[in-house]
Amino acid sequence: MTSYASSTKLNHLHRRTLRAYGEAGSYEAESTDVQAQAIFAGKRPADDPRSWGYDAPEYWGTLHTAAGDREIPSAQGS
Repeated sequence: MTSYASSTKLNHLHRRTLRAYGEAGSYEAESTDVQAQAIFAGKRPADDPRSWGYDAPEYWGTLHTAAGDREIPSAQGS
């Protein structure tokens, strides 16, 4: 297996894209940093720990396989 990772803040993008490729398919998600955005809006993890750190459904990733595509809900960030 070969893996590559790259990252930059030089472009000052407001959105990030995650792509992972494997033998059985690929996963792709575009989102913002949901936790940073909540903090900038004055929220804190202790305010509502059960709902903290979840991406909105429009930012869920998509798993692409030979069987088709399906949305995958985001796991809770911490």
